[in-house]
Amino acid sequence: MPSVRLFGVLVPDYKGFSGSLYYTYSEAKEISANSGSSANSAWGASPNINSPNDELLNISNFALPHRVVANFSYRIEYAKNFATTIGVFYNGSHQGRFSYVYGNDFNGDGINADLLYLPANSAELKFVNIVQSGNVVFTADQQRAAFDKYVADNDLEQFRGGYVPRK
Repeated sequence: MPSVRLFGVLVPDYKGFSGSLYYTYSEAKEISANSGSSANSAWGASPNINSPNDELLNISNFALPHRVVANFSYRIEYAKNFATTIGVFYNGSHQGRFSYVYGNDFNGDGINADLLYLPANSAELKFVNIVQSGNVVFTADQQRAAFDKYVADNDLEQFRGGYVPRK
């Protein structure tokens, strides 16, 4: 069930000035992101763990969790029967929805929308030196440190040892 909270302020006409400011918080969940234009692409485009036939309830791709809407105007009256209103409108939101997925068909189900499994620690991954023109440009230890830093910097520690869910 979607959840919506609205907070707002309405400024009535005061010496030609008027406006409003609203903040909305909403939350919605869905089974399928349904991001395709046909049944096949909608079915296969939703990030998943096992297969597109095994969908789980996730945060909706289309929910706008935080939204601000504002408008302000000023009315200038002149020559007894004429007026001009100048206004500004703002609509701002940040959806920020994305999922960590593999760049290929990792689980072999024929669909390239597999959610990322994040190992409990980077020792479970095998890093090898990156060599270019006979020179090591990125050692295995540097890659491991960069991986761990990325996980820490992107608040993914809580998902270690499991799948990173759709966001």
